[in-house]
Parts: sequence; structure tokens; C-alpha cells
Amino acid sequence: MEILDGLQFDYSQDLLGRKSLVIHAMGEYINSGEDGVYPAAQFLEEVGLSVHFTVLPGGQVLQHLPISKRGAHARGYNVNTVGVELLVRGVQDYDSLRKLMAYEGTTFELYGRAQYQGLITIMQHLVDNYWFDDGLQYTYHEDLSPDRKHDPGRAFDRSHLDEQVWKRFHV
Repeated sequence: MEILDGLQFDYSQDLLGRKSLVIHAMGEYINSGEDGVYPAAQFLEEVGLSVHFTVLPGGQVLQHLPISKRGAHARGYNVNTVGVELLVRGVQDYDSLRKLMAYEGTTFELYGRAQYQGLITIMQHLVDNYWFDDGLQYTYHEDLSPDRKHDPGRAFDRSHLDEQVWKRFHV
């Protein structure tokens, strides 16, 4: 697993009450219609959103905000959480991504195993250096806002992540 240069865990900073991860998903590139195609980070900035980390399709982790800063990624939950976006390979618009995320099956892998490992890497750094005295906590954007959000969707293998988390943190 590669953590790209620039990923900084400032261990001297308090998390200001952040107690869990929120796992999101979006396209690696976003087709916003008339405005064109944007890389994910630029698109988030354009629409006034922010996450702490993105995990690229190849599993590399990019940090966009210090852990000590509040992100703008999950309405009503930003104060207590760290936001992570899994980037789906290619150019996506809202409808195409929603259809991809809804797919559940073994012949299609929207999220590569390297991305699950990227999530585990982020979790490991947080557990080792910040918090989770009460255990590792994470949730999914769609569970926080089921009427509005659909990410990371049925294509995300929750049981695989749960198994990896259990192996890593409960041995």
C-alpha cells in the first residue's frame, strides 16, 4: 500500500471529538454537464464540499484536510466524523455512478481490493495515533441519509471490509 507524499498525520492535534469514519464514493472524474469534467477534488471544492481523504482506484491515499479540521461531507455529522471518498475509476455523472453503485454481484468489482486496503491504512493510522478508545467505528453515507444518498452502494463489499477490520483490529 502506498501512501502518497503529502499525507500528514499531525499527532499533536486533537480530533475535536471526531469518533468515526464516514465512507463515501464518487467518480474519479465528475461530468458536471455544461460545466465540463473535473477531477474529484476540484469538483468537491467547486461545490463547497470537503473530505479528509480520498482513496484512488489503485489504492493510493490522498489527504485533503488535516484530521483536526472539520470536513463538509455528511450533513449533520461533520463535527464528529472523518470523511473518506472512494473514487470510482473513470468519468462519472450522478446518474451513471448511482447505477454502478446499485450493482451487487461477484462478476463486477466497482471498488478494487486495493481501495479496501487504502481504507484499512487510514483506519490503522487513526487507531495507532488518535482515537478509537471505544473501538473502531465507521459508517456509510447511505446509512446516515438513506433518503438522499446512495454511496458507497450495494457494490461496496461491506462484509469484506468488516472481515479485514476484524482481522486487523480484533486479533
